[in-house]
Amino acid sequence: MTLPHERTKLKSVSKRHPCPVCEGVDGCAAGADGFLLCRRRKGEQPGFVFLGQAAGEPQWAQYRRADDTTLDERNGHAKGRSVFDLRGTGSGGGERVISWADRARDFASKICERGRTKLAVALGLPVTCLDALQIGVNTDESGAHWTFPEMDGQGQVIGILRRYEDGDKMTMADGNAG
Repeated sequence: MTLPHERTKLKSVSKRHPCPVCEGVDGCAAGADGFLLCRRRKGEQPGFVFLGQAAGEPQWAQYRRADDTTLDERNGHAKGRSVFDLRGTGSGGGERVISWADRARDFASKICERGRTKLAVALGLPVTCLDALQIGVNTDESGAHWTFPEMDGQGQVIGILRRYEDGDKMTMADGNAG
C-alpha cells in the first residue's frame, strides 16, 4: 500500500475530535487529507483500509477510511508513492495489492484438525463439509476467529469473512464483496 506523494499535516486527536479508528482522545493523529495514525489498533479495522505499520515507528498503524477518494476503488490500495516507506511495499516503494486468495491460503494453512472439528460442531456440520470451503484461522485485536473466503461469480476470492467463537461475524476491511 502506498500513500499520496505529499506529506499530510497531522493534528493530534482530542476529546472534541477523537480518533476515528479507536475512538481514543490522545496518542493518535489525523491528517487534513484523511490519513490516520492510530496507536491503539493494528491490522484490519471495519470501515478503514489498513496501510501497514509505519516503518521505523511500529507503534503507529496507518489507515484511511474505506470510502476515501484517494484510494483506488478496485483493489483498496492508495495511489501514489509512500511517504512513510511502509513495510511490505518493497524497496522500490511500489504498490502492494491485497491478494485475497493468498491470504485465504495462508489462513487455511494454519488451521488444525481440532479447530476444524470445533467449527464443524459449532455449525452443526460434518467436518468433511469444511474441506471444500478453504476454512482458515487467524487472530486479530478482536480475538481468534475462523476465516471464510468470499468469492465472486468467477470463483475469485474477493474478501474474507471472520467468524468468532461467540458467533459474531465481520468481514475484513478492503474486501470487494457486496
